[in-house]
Amino acid sequence: MVRGIPGKIYVLCLCFMMDENEKEKEVKAPKPFGVDYVPYSRRVRARQGDFTRVALTSEILPGRAKAVDFEKFKVAIFNIEGKFYAIKDACPHAEYPLAKGTLRGEVVSCSSHNWQFNVRTGDCVRADHGNDPKNVQVRTFPVEVRGDEIWVKV
Repeated sequence: MVRGIPGKIYVLCLCFMMDENEKEKEVKAPKPFGVDYVPYSRRVRARQGDFTRVALTSEILPGRAKAVDFEKFKVAIFNIEGKFYAIKDACPHAEYPLAKGTLRGEVVSCSSHNWQFNVRTGDCVRADHGNDPKNVQVRTFPVEVRGDEIWVKV
């Protein structure tokens, strides 16, 4: 109960900022194997529907990937012979980071259970545990190269 001056209206403002207890809970919360906590200060803040600069082309060598931490999820950027593709950096099976997987051509293999995804289309190429690859997909994101910068639309 709030006590104040009679006849006055008091408004309680609930801000959507994380307090220390919530931050501590997020840091200590169990995460899938191979998933690391990334502090908010190191996450990329992007406006939904806008392209966001994520890397320089020289940072991602051909046949390699780079994980970019956005506010709510990670995106894996892959360089396939100088062309860049972006997918959500989480295998749908166990949330293991796909950027840590093995890239062969356009197909990345999840290091956790060897599920395979085409990074250009997001289609599942190989799954197990009774899952039909036709029903599994990983989210893809549009990529633009502007000069020597890589931009992703989330």
